[in-house]
Amino acid sequence: MRKRPVLFKAAAASAALIITMAALSGCADDSSSSAGSSVSANSAVKAEDLDVGYDESSATALSFDGDSAKVAGNGASADGAVITISAAGDYIVSGSSSDARLIIDADKEAQVRLLFKGVELGCSDNAPVLVKSADKVIITLDDGTQNTLTDGAAYSLDDDEKTDGCIFSKADLSINGSGSLTVNASYKHGIVTKDDLVIADGNISVSSASTALEGKDSVTVVGGTVKLDAGTNGIRTTNEEREDKGFISISGGELDVTSSSEAFEAVSFISVSGGSINAKAGGEIAQSDDTGIIQSNTDTEGAIGFSAGGNIEITGGEVAVSSTDDAFHTAEGFTLSDGKVSIITGDDAVHANGDINVSGGVLDISDSHEGLEALNVTIGGGEVNINSDDDCINCAGGSDSEDSPGQEGVCLTVSGGTLNAVSDGDGLDSNGDILVSGGSVYISAGGSFDDSAIDFKGKAEITGGTLVACGMAAMDSSFAESSTQHSVNETLSEVVSGGKKLTVKDSSGNEVVTFTPANDWQSIVYSTPDMQAGESYTVDH
Repeated sequence: MRKRPVLFKAAAASAALIITMAALSGCADDSSSSAGSSVSANSAVKAEDLDVGYDESSATALSFDGDSAKVAGNGASADGAVITISAAGDYIVSGSSSDARLIIDADKEAQVRLLFKGVELGCSDNAPVLVKSADKVIITLDDGTQNTLTDGAAYSLDDDEKTDGCIFSKADLSINGSGSLTVNASYKHGIVTKDDLVIADGNISVSSASTALEGKDSVTVVGGTVKLDAGTNGIRTTNEEREDKGFISISGGELDVTSSSEAFEAVSFISVSGGSINAKAGGEIAQSDDTGIIQSNTDTEGAIGFSAGGNIEITGGEVAVSSTDDAFHTAEGFTLSDGKVSIITGDDAVHANGDINVSGGVLDISDSHEGLEALNVTIGGGEVNINSDDDCINCAGGSDSEDSPGQEGVCLTVSGGTLNAVSDGDGLDSNGDILVSGGSVYISAGGSFDDSAIDFKGKAEITGGTLVACGMAAMDSSFAESSTQHSVNETLSEVVSGGKKLTVKDSSGNEVVTFTPANDWQSIVYSTPDMQAGESYTVDH
């Protein structure tokens, strides 16, 4: 693309320019959508998952005491310190034993409710709670009670037995109630179900050698306070065979997840519509004023905060992620329409093989290698703040060599909202096109003269919005001459130190736009809807 000359005269403190028309035919909107999922994330939650009511007079009482156990009522039997439930119904569980088991082996159509009323069970060589057969098991944590389950570091299993969790279920499993549950899993996983896992309420703490919560079909959290400390994954799903399964859904509650590997890993989609999530994956991230991200206090490989084989969609809630690898990594698309997301990462803040769409909410990236990386990135609303030690936004569809042509179907679009970008590399980098039609864009690119505030290989067009982009290197080409909004592309005679406020004024001294770049700069591009052809503008700094 031919570089359009501009008329200007530069001084140490200001520059005056006469702007000419620039601009735009548009960026083809032929990218695939990455929003949403094909099934309802809350489809796994039923009325009984939320129900905590029971009739104590008709419930069967199960009690543990050292090396013995007792059953008062129907539907269960005791053998030493092992209780087996064989029928549907409500069961009140209490007592303490360091080597006991509670086994549910009922009809496949049976619904079993376990009311944990101050129970402390340990089992040295197997799962303290095992669901062999049932339709659904609901664990209700009685108000004001503390309940604890602990397993050993090695299980004694038959050849065909695959039990690998402190709570292990072959049926749907739900947890509700306002009491507390502590799970100490030394063998492998904390809570495992081969079907759907629902956390409706409760104060739940899981420490596990491997995954803390695993639902083969799905994991859904709608309430409660959940604290997970996992040797591998925090929350994980594994069903790759059904399109409507394998998802993670968070719509409420408070989650604090610390994991050596992925904090959240779904083979399908991940949906966050409410609640509060604090996820730390892979160890501590230390920040540096000079060199960006430093990884420390971890002897594991990079760990991802949220990893999905499908889309990641955030429509509400608050999410804070600290990760040694990507904070969000999806094989499809990433969407943020509401809520607040805060990120510190040793790699990409959001990496999508498809598209990234931000239409609302707040995305605050304090530190990253690259901020947003995808085939297409669209910012249509909300607030996006990015600090990176490479590109803040990178749209790439293949080759990224210096002499490669612009790629069709690759586009970085800003049509609304506010984007604040501070980088040690390029501010905005697209292997295809860049389109600005609305919103406010403020860029401070730093590093070297090899990087620029705006870098593209197709065309750049501006039809609306406010843009101020400062960097060391000049923008390779100006906005396209077909643009419908005026812009100025200027390089000063000397470097301006970062941290100083700049003001663009018209010939009458009226303020057009202000910006305080964080990094040193020498090149500036600016455009606002109020700029007029033939008008003279100065940049004071």
